[in-house]
Amino acid sequence: MEKIEQFINDNLQNFKLLHFYLKSEGHHLITQDFYIQSGSIDYYYQPFGNTPLKLPKRLEEFYDKLVTLVTEEDFDIDYDNYHTIEVRYTVKNNTLTIKDIEHITVTRDSSSVTDVESPEILDIFKLWFDKGFSLVKVDFNGGGDSGYIDSEGYNDSERRIEIPAALDDFLYEILGRNFGGWEINEGSQGTFDIHTDDNEIILYIGVNEEDTETSTIYTKQINF
Repeated sequence: MEKIEQFINDNLQNFKLLHFYLKSEGHHLITQDFYIQSGSIDYYYQPFGNTPLKLPKRLEEFYDKLVTLVTEEDFDIDYDNYHTIEVRYTVKNNTLTIKDIEHITVTRDSSSVTDVESPEILDIFKLWFDKGFSLVKVDFNGGGDSGYIDSEGYNDSERRIEIPAALDDFLYEILGRNFGGWEINEGSQGTFDIHTDDNEIILYIGVNEEDTETSTIYTKQINF
């Protein structure tokens, strides 16, 4: 953070002007954030105080330069994850703080069991069982408001088995009934284990949820 330290020392007068401008306008802070996604800078948020904030040109250029310097830092973070970097100056204690908000996908595993009673589905099970398919697995995946169940299943020998339309509809029904919203936001993924010998379907699912971890990268009280 040497460049940022030098920038602060070279711009004490601008920090003083920023401090009194924010105070006079009733803002207790200014924050300007940006995203890091897959190691690249995504975009800047609009500067924000108590509300969206429009600075005078001199202060706007000054604070934008500060944020630009922060974007050029080599952060010690996991670049595979999605990050929000927050550059915040707080009026009350004259403190500049840079925080990393890391967005983490957490997977919650769950399952459900469905006993099959539909004659149409049981006929499919009997046909498969007679062919030696006592267990057929079918994978599914969803996220970002769309999802799909594979059109083919497979057995322990990795033999591909086409899923009839009636069974495909039945699997979607099971998924929606037990885990509504399986395809939205971070989504989910999993497998149907179809036991044709026991006439049951076991659904194994990993539901993805977003969590965040916040850490302070840099903080400094500015004395002007």
